[in-house]
Order: sequence, then structure tokens, then C-alpha cells
Amino acid sequence: MGIFSRRSNGGDAFELGMSLWRQGRGEEAAKAFKDAVRADRRSVDAQSLLGASLLESGDVKASIAPLTRCVELAPDHSDGHNTLAMALGRLGRTGEAEVHLAHAAYLKHPQAPETLRGMGLGYCRRCGDPVEREEPSDADVRFHGPRVGMECLSCPTVLCVRCVLGNGASGVAPTCPVCGGTLRALRTDSEL
Repeated sequence: MGIFSRRSNGGDAFELGMSLWRQGRGEEAAKAFKDAVRADRRSVDAQSLLGASLLESGDVKASIAPLTRCVELAPDHSDGHNTLAMALGRLGRTGEAEVHLAHAAYLKHPQAPETLRGMGLGYCRRCGDPVEREEPSDADVRFHGPRVGMECLSCPTVLCVRCVLGNGASGVAPTCPVCGGTLRALRTDSEL
């Protein structure tokens, strides 16, 4: 079954939905996944695929409820967070979309980090919150907003300000809690 390895008790309806989904028949797949969800409301994959098929078939608003249920049932479901972020973004709910996309990246979703980077964002490697990137600057002194990420110059760690300061680090010259290296504002030209 590929990435969706957890079996649904929705049985035949779930299998029909998978078959239709693989054929690119989103509307029909959504109907089958609705039946699978009715048969087993706790099926994470039926909820996720119902939301994804609704999103793909253009019913963005309807996709929100099953995708939200998916990530409530399984907070570590990276596909659920990523797809929910796409749906929320299409509805203009940008702040919520950023949170779910950052969490998908934190959970190692393969597309999420690049999508965040394209939005000028990153994610905290400790808590999964979204963090902003700054343009590089030669200024001697810079004041950073609370959402700016901090990247280590010695290891691939990125942290939000809350996690840096919660670690007891100085806000003036913070150090990386992983390796002790110097932290700086996460920059738009950073590969992290």
C-alpha cells in the first residue's frame, strides 16, 4: 500500500478509494474514502486520503475537517500535516498553514522543507515551530523579531528564539545547545 501502511477497518471502501486515487480519480476516491471513514472514524489513513482527494478534486473547504481529524488522531502524520498546510494555504489561512507545514518538515516530510524555504521560512529543529529567515546584512548590530530563526554556524541546527532562550542561553551571544557553536539569524541564503 505504499506510504499508507496502516490498514483501515473501512475494508472494501478503503481499498476502492486507494484504487481510484491511484488512477487519479479524486472525486470518486473521495466518495469511497467517505464510506471508509463512516466505517472507521479512527482510521488515520482514511481521514488523510479523504482530505487529500477532496483537496485534489477542488473541494478545499471540505478537505479541512478530515485532515484536521487525521493530525489529531496521529500528530506524527507528516503527510496529514503537509496536505492540511496546502489546504489552509489555499483558503488564505497562512499562519495556520505555516504551522502545519513546519511541523511536516520537522516530521521529515520530503517536500515540506523546500516549500518552507520558498516562503522565506524554516523550522525549529527542537519544537517544530515555523521560523522566519532574514536577508544577509553587514550591520554590526541587528535586532531580530521573535519569529526569526537562529542557525548554528558549526552544525545543521536551527532553533526558534523561544527554544534558544528556554535553554538558558543569552539573547546577546547565544550558543547552540547541540554543539556549543555560535548562533546567528537564519538567513535567506542558508541551505538549512
